[in-house]
Amino acid sequence: DVAKWRARFGDKVKEASPLQHPGPGLPPTLILHGKADTTAPYADVERFCAAARAQKEDCQVVGYDRASHGFFNQRNGPMDWYSDTLKQADQFLTRLGYLPPAAPPASR
Repeated sequence: DVAKWRARFGDKVKEASPLQHPGPGLPPTLILHGKADTTAPYADVERFCAAARAQKEDCQVVGYDRASHGFFNQRNGPMDWYSDTLKQADQFLTRLGYLPPAAPPASR
């Protein structure tokens, strides 16, 4: 909630928010986000990525239905969310060239 963040950051609450900084020079960004997140609403990350893409920056959002804040931790949600976030990160980093493409499975 805003009051909690204002108490922590004072008048600089907006400066501390990534939502205020989607401008030029943003590194390639992958956001794995719960659509039921009330700490950082899903609409905010969609707006952030849209603003970044409008400036020709690479920003990708992957949304997870019924998932709240921190959903991808094994202890906080179904194992398939955890596995999928790892897969999404791997694909993103591979697309950027930071990871080599996965080797095809060996035939028997």
